Amino acid sequence: MGTLAPNGMTTGAYWQALLNGEGAVGMIQAFDTSDFKVRIGAELKGFDPDSFGIDRKEAKRTDLFTQYAVAASVMAVEDSSLDTDSEDPDRIGVVYG
Repeated sequence: MGTLAPNGMTTGAYWQALLNGEGAVGMIQAFDTSDFKVRIGAELKGFDPDSFGIDRKEAKRTDLFTQYAVAASVMAVEDSSLDTDSEDPDRIGVVYG
């Protein structure tokens, strides 16, 4: 599995936060919320696309949700111990939601 969540940037950290009853809602920091009635949300903090093989140039031209999907996919493949070099690439896929 690959997990990126506001209360855990790995599957283990997320699971531990759930077991501890830790929430992740707080004041939104990613953009100016002064024109909005609601100013709270659950943001991913500390996400570094480079640590998932997404270089700075690619990160600038890729939507954040796509970066999250790539990161979760990288973690899922690592967690599965799948040797992608020895598998038929047409038989490997990713489902995310």
